[in-house]
Amino acid sequence: MKASTAGEAYGAFAYAYDQSLGERFFKAVRATLEQVLAKYPTAKRTHLDVACGTGLALRWFRERGWMSVGIDASLPMLRLARTRAPQVIAADLRALPLRRRFARITCLYDSLNHLLDRNELVAAFRAMRGVMDHDSLLLFDMNHPDIYPAIWGIADPFIADGPDFHLEMATSYRAREKIAKAMVTGWAKIGGERIAIREQHRQRAYSEREIVSSLAEAQLTPVDVIDFDPYHDQEWVESDRVKMFFVCRPERNADFQSAFHGGAKIGGERVAILGRRCSSWRPPVPSPRVRGEGQGEGRLIRPFASLRATFSPRGGEKGLRARTTAPARPS
Repeated sequence: MKASTAGEAYGAFAYAYDQSLGERFFKAVRATLEQVLAKYPTAKRTHLDVACGTGLALRWFRERGWMSVGIDASLPMLRLARTRAPQVIAADLRALPLRRRFARITCLYDSLNHLLDRNELVAAFRAMRGVMDHDSLLLFDMNHPDIYPAIWGIADPFIADGPDFHLEMATSYRAREKIAKAMVTGWAKIGGERIAIREQHRQRAYSEREIVSSLAEAQLTPVDVIDFDPYHDQEWVESDRVKMFFVCRPERNADFQSAFHGGAKIGGERVAILGRRCSSWRPPVPSPRVRGEGQGEGRLIRPFASLRATFSPRGGEKGLRARTTAPARPS
């Protein structure tokens, strides 16, 4: 096995991830994407995929007539993505280098869980809000916090094998810090050579309340939350809830300016964004729709009427009602 540089090792990981977890996850999430896009149609066909990885979502949207652009911080991932879509950009999701607006924005593969600080999560939401029109939608998934002790905390590693790759992920979770770690080892054949893989990845568990309050600070409103299990056929997944898929729109009571401009127009007057927003939020109440179970499908598309949160200046919440669901192995 060839001793690899850091760039070669990550390139090998990108390939192995794409062949194992990437393909499996996207096969599962596309049913949810299809249903959400049908429920919220738009004549505008512009799409931005934030943290696009190897470009599986870009290819899927392009095949359906969308003009898609991908953003990712990883050059090895983007090299693979460029084989599936021509428009990819290397950038940090917390500071998107774009001036244009997009009708639909996606951020998949629990990419936002890799932001280890809540302020970083807010910054990412603000950056995505900055490239949205009043009728745009943001679609993203995050791991449910229950999966971290249930899945990341188990002793046995996750193993994926293929003819030209081998991937092992040994995971751990520290509940006090809400930080999960994955030591990734293995190999992949790149250009006919076997390249060693050795990487550490970290994620943070965010509760639904934290996500909702972070969205509110970016002036984004959830309209649907969908529980779904991308590993529906895997017996080792023992958690009742695996992933939360959010559908969000810009708040309608404010003319948002991106975080880079540092302000918003409220009541006709421009004010600076300083600290956290203090307001009550009451979303509209659409009708719930139950759908059948199947590979990668959630059990219920719930309107966000099940949440009623009032945010304090310190970001606290109260009055959050419980709801029902669906079962992650880390992606």
